[in-house]
Order: sequence, then C-alpha cells, then structure tokens
Amino acid sequence: MEASGRGGSPWRKSAHSDSGQGNCVEVRVSATEILLRDSAFLCVGPVRLSRPAWNGFLHSLKGGRTTKLPG
Repeated sequence: MEASGRGGSPWRKSAHSDSGQGNCVEVRVSATEILLRDSAFLCVGPVRLSRPAWNGFLHSLKGGRTTKLPG
C-alpha cells in the first residue's frame, strides 16, 4: 500500500497496518537510506537508517534474534 510523498519514492505501509485506528508505520526507500515514520505523528519526522543498519534489522527479525522491550 502506498502513501503520497513529495519527490523520490513513495511512503509505503504494510497491508497489515491500520486496523481502522489510524495506526501504521510507513517506510520510504532511497538510494542511500531507509526512512521510517509513524503516520499518527508526522510532525516528529522520520527515523533515518543506513541501508546496512536496515538490512541488519530485517535479518535479526527473520532470525528471531530480537529482544522484547520492557513494558
């Protein structure tokens, strides 16, 4: 699913996002970085990750090597 963006690649969100409550994380891919944002708090701005950091994050998710956050 795509969300509108200004220039560059569009913001994308998972089809699993937003269960009718307006909650979703969107991703935008550029040649050098990956941007993540919370659609409910656009005023905060995106989190920027290098491609190697993003790939490492995805690899850890696929391998089940993540830790549960407290709370």
